[in-house]
Amino acid sequence: FVLVAFTYIVIAIVSSFVLMAILKGELFPYSWHLPWDHHEHLSMLQTLLDQVQRGQNQGNLATSWHNWLQGDTPLTIFSVVTLIFNLVVGWWNRKQLMVALLGISFWVLLLRGGIVLSFYFIPLIALTAINTALAMHTLANWLGKRTRQQLVRVILICAVIASIIPYDLAHSHDLFTQHPTSAQTDAMQWIRDHIPHNAFVVINSYLYMDLREPGGLGVGNGAPFPYAHIYFNVATDPELYSKILQNNWDRIDYIVADSEMLDDINSSGTQFQIIKDALAHAQLQAQFSAADHDQQLVLSIYQVKHRTQLPDPQLPTKPQTAQ
Repeated sequence: FVLVAFTYIVIAIVSSFVLMAILKGELFPYSWHLPWDHHEHLSMLQTLLDQVQRGQNQGNLATSWHNWLQGDTPLTIFSVVTLIFNLVVGWWNRKQLMVALLGISFWVLLLRGGIVLSFYFIPLIALTAINTALAMHTLANWLGKRTRQQLVRVILICAVIASIIPYDLAHSHDLFTQHPTSAQTDAMQWIRDHIPHNAFVVINSYLYMDLREPGGLGVGNGAPFPYAHIYFNVATDPELYSKILQNNWDRIDYIVADSEMLDDINSSGTQFQIIKDALAHAQLQAQFSAADHDQQLVLSIYQVKHRTQLPDPQLPTKPQTAQ
């Protein structure tokens, strides 16, 4: 019953995305030139294919493994050791085998050879916690039976906790002393005070809601920024680069970029060409930085210097931008 219910729920949730794509006419790629496709648009199937085909130039397992070890060495080691332990013990305890296989299935995804970014580790945290608890429970049971003293189990668990607490305290210093998001907060306040609300602003995803929604940090009590768009969407969504921007970098007014965004723009060939061209004609207006562990998070705000001072009256899609 649980298996059937779980399968139904998953199919129902996933199928809603397919239904939305069908209703919006964005299921099949425009390159197929189906009879009902009359303009260029996004495609759910094409997006899935593009994701599967992403190469390792944007992130690989070796680099991510190094970052994971730096971020939390015990957790990273446990994510492998406890899976192997439970896989072996699972031949006698099927529950441990199932939990181990869940974690191994995700490692198979990471080892498939495609792109692996540092945040891909997040789903493994819960699986590692469950596998670690089961492994510790098994070890404690073995010791308790061998010594015939239940107190040994308590001592073992307390020893593990006692060894983890000093490590956590030593590595939690940055969490309480650094404020890396202060650079984002300062950048949004600058945008609110200096950028016209009808300007076309290219941003990263974490600024989107604060600039687009009333009352957001980048909006305050003023009007939202309806033309603030995520850089990846600007480069890939025909509704943006074709209809609003008319494939013309000169219609971009401001670019708010961090190192991740600049790296994507400069290393992805012609995919972000329209933003790259706008950056080539832009001037740095403000820059904000904050410490993030042993690095500096830097946000730079560029203003695009337009070739013409007056907007083209033939392009009514975007309101006139204040110069």
